[in-house]
Amino acid sequence: MIPELKLTMQGHNQSTGLVVLGMHRSGTSACAGLLRLHGAYLGEVIGEGPDNPKGFWENQKATLLNEEVLRVLECRWDWPWMFPEQGLDGLADKFTERRDAIAEELGSHSLWAIKDPRMCLLWPWWQVGLSRVATLGILLCLRQPMQVAQSLARRNQIDTNQALFLWARYVLSAELYSRGMRRVTVFYDDILNAPAQIIAQIEDALDIAFPVPLERSVAADFISGELCHHHDSEAPATAIGRLCQEIFMACRAGGPAQPEQWDGFRERLMKPLQQDKSGRLPWAFAEMLRLHDDGVALRQHMAERDALVARCNAGLAEMREQSDAALGKLEEDQLRVNTEREGNTRQMSRWQRFRHRFSLDKWRQYYALRESPDAAWLFDESWYFNQYPDAVESGFTALRHYVLYGADAGKQPGPYFFADWYQRQYPGVATNGMNPLLHYLLFGAAAGNNPNPYFDTTWYIKNYPAAQWRNPLAHYLDQGWKKQQASPHPLFDAAWYCKTYQDAARAGAEPLLHYLTFGAGEGRNPHPLFHSGWYLQQYPRAARCANLLLHFIVFGEVEQLNPNPHFNRTWYINQYNLNKGIDPWLHYLKHGWENNPGPYFDTAWYLQTYPEAAASFNPLAHFLTQGRRNGNSPNPRHLATHQG
Repeated sequence: MIPELKLTMQGHNQSTGLVVLGMHRSGTSACAGLLRLHGAYLGEVIGEGPDNPKGFWENQKATLLNEEVLRVLECRWDWPWMFPEQGLDGLADKFTERRDAIAEELGSHSLWAIKDPRMCLLWPWWQVGLSRVATLGILLCLRQPMQVAQSLARRNQIDTNQALFLWARYVLSAELYSRGMRRVTVFYDDILNAPAQIIAQIEDALDIAFPVPLERSVAADFISGELCHHHDSEAPATAIGRLCQEIFMACRAGGPAQPEQWDGFRERLMKPLQQDKSGRLPWAFAEMLRLHDDGVALRQHMAERDALVARCNAGLAEMREQSDAALGKLEEDQLRVNTEREGNTRQMSRWQRFRHRFSLDKWRQYYALRESPDAAWLFDESWYFNQYPDAVESGFTALRHYVLYGADAGKQPGPYFFADWYQRQYPGVATNGMNPLLHYLLFGAAAGNNPNPYFDTTWYIKNYPAAQWRNPLAHYLDQGWKKQQASPHPLFDAAWYCKTYQDAARAGAEPLLHYLTFGAGEGRNPHPLFHSGWYLQQYPRAARCANLLLHFIVFGEVEQLNPNPHFNRTWYINQYNLNKGIDPWLHYLKHGWENNPGPYFDTAWYLQTYPEAAASFNPLAHFLTQGRRNGNSPNPRHLATHQG
């Protein structure tokens, strides 16, 4: 256990903060972890990962905030040439409040440290908040630039010259922004080889005393030379390679004596961008990165497909051997009973059953599903056995029973793929004899087919482009709803559902399945703009349907139904002259900040009268979920009536 902190910056009574600045893959994690072992508080941190088995030691809240800030600035950690250095002054108050909250939490401890490589770009903004709560010391963490480039190539498939540019931009930005502050430069190699000396160096340079004495440190168990996987220090003989080597060697020699030398390095790095008067060069870089990311995803997708084909071919070869042996035995059996009519009839029945069970097409489909990585997300073995007890009694695995018998009997492979519904929607599937789940995985999703009425394949891919490289439903179940707060359908808002119904969030259940299993029957709303109670009162026949959302999906457009009392489908079409074929509901979801949903809700007036509604994703949604409860009016006439 790390003891309660007693000592801080010598001669000061306030909190002491150590800020680790350095490029990604430069040893900042090892440095932050070493500080923690010697008593520095880090807050709630990101744990270990495949590329960082000892832990990242990044403050989780700070890292998420930095990523959001970079997105607002239309930048990324690997796009630093597009970074608008003057844009930090205009950041929204919500970002500043979150930054100050993080600072207050850290400042409540006598000695703390924070690390996130993105701070090299954002340090002027962070310094304002952190300097209010602590006396700050900067640790500039450096590693051989070519080793960083090799590590980035392995983890992110980044080109060498691009990685070297990133290294130089991060290092020079960190130096410029921390110039004039208490600062010490530490090197990754030294951290690995002599961690105790690094701690002593930090104490001397920053005039601090760590609360955990060196003799009690367990740094030797945490720091290991095995953490360094790349040892090449020779940078390429390019302009950027030479510049990076000069910067690193100057730092190794104690750092440039004059600020002018640092500025000279910075000018050499940025000169090509500054000379690009057209402004096209940064966007060319951005397009290059986008194409690079798409290429990596495509190569990964093709590799998975090749592996799947290889496994299917191996399975087919095995299946052919089994089929040949089985057919040979069947021919012997048939010859033996040909003289007995009754026996022959029974044997022909066996023959038909056997051929059905070991049908070449069914085995081929079985192997294809078994080896498909996306099928594992759509086929739920536990669910299948619970739904169909006869499958348990058969002695087969769930997938084998489904392929050989279940699909023909109309059974579902899981809660998210409605096989009967799919074949009714797309009749060609039933006529070609292919297993409906396999058809959806191989062809249906690519053609825009939906696996169930609650998942809109085309809409999902349009809103979450990363799903185009794999099966969209598998993407949603694997990472969409958890990591990206994605929704499966424009009428079901998964993130809002979890936020509104905390029992679903606490259960950790996928929100759509929770709604279909529990929420719909309890009258819960699937979307902030879908009012279940009003809808059932307005359209009583909807109670005959499985749930109200399904009724609206199936009959909403045909019967001109409305999802809430303030959206009027017919009025909206006439008001905004929508062409035939344009869904007014989807059109409003996209243009809800500009258009009125019906004659009784004035969007512009509502936003002007209730400015807090701007924080909601849609003004009408704010009124339905919060405003009406708070006494807000939907239009000025309603307000005047109530005030009168």
